[in-house]
Amino acid sequence: MLEKPNREYKEYSHWKNMRARCSAPSANEKRNYITKGITVCEAWDSFETFYNDMGPKPFSNASIDREDNDKGYYKENCRWATPTTQSRNRSEFTKTYTYNGVTGCLPEIAEHANCEYSSIRKRMEKGQTLEEAIHSLKSRYITYGGLSKTKKEWAIHLGVKPSTMFARFKTNKPLAEILK
Repeated sequence: MLEKPNREYKEYSHWKNMRARCSAPSANEKRNYITKGITVCEAWDSFETFYNDMGPKPFSNASIDREDNDKGYYKENCRWATPTTQSRNRSEFTKTYTYNGVTGCLPEIAEHANCEYSSIRKRMEKGQTLEEAIHSLKSRYITYGGLSKTKKEWAIHLGVKPSTMFARFKTNKPLAEILK
């Protein structure tokens, strides 16, 4: 028996949210949990059983994490994890891609391609292939003096307002003049 009412345990909200993710009708939960067949084991219908299996949170920002994201919530597949560990366990980190002969998870490919991971991910979510996403991002970069930057990054680098930099590019002057 637990010593105090369930709601007084820090772990209670994690248990409640875990169960909601696997049964709530919101679009995000359907896409990420319900349609993938992610469930909570019957034993964890009881907060007390969940608490006895998982124990107390070992640190304040710990959250419940599934070691194998293709499987559900049950004792052997769950752990208390840091936000960093949990974010690295997302499907985009465990799926591998190959770009220009380098194979790795999407953040690794983004680093290799010298592009922002979130920008690649957003373009892929809109239907672009990895190659299309990287190409569209790379075409935004202006290389001068050995540096490759976007117009906004050049503005910051040169200490001018982005609007000023965008106006300079509309003049069709030589790049050396635009970036002075």
